[in-house]
Amino acid sequence: MNRAEEVAEHADLSVRLNSERRGEKGSRGKGGQEARVAVLEQEVADLKSKLARSPLSEVPWWDRIAGTFANDPPHDEAMKAFP
Repeated sequence: MNRAEEVAEHADLSVRLNSERRGEKGSRGKGGQEARVAVLEQEVADLKSKLARSPLSEVPWWDRIAGTFANDPPHDEAMKAFP
């Protein structure tokens, strides 16, 4: 899923939650709360699934950024201030 699809999906969730808050889908009472919780639980499950499939989750962040400032004179100069 690309960034645009993620934004669209998030917007769809926001619209659903806002409409439920306004009472458009019976958000008052126990049934509405259960519906909102169900939507949120599905979103959490989707996020967990995306995170598990992410190639970034296989490599620790410190390994991904190691060497970022290699051969970078401004960085080397800045590090001289921290002996």
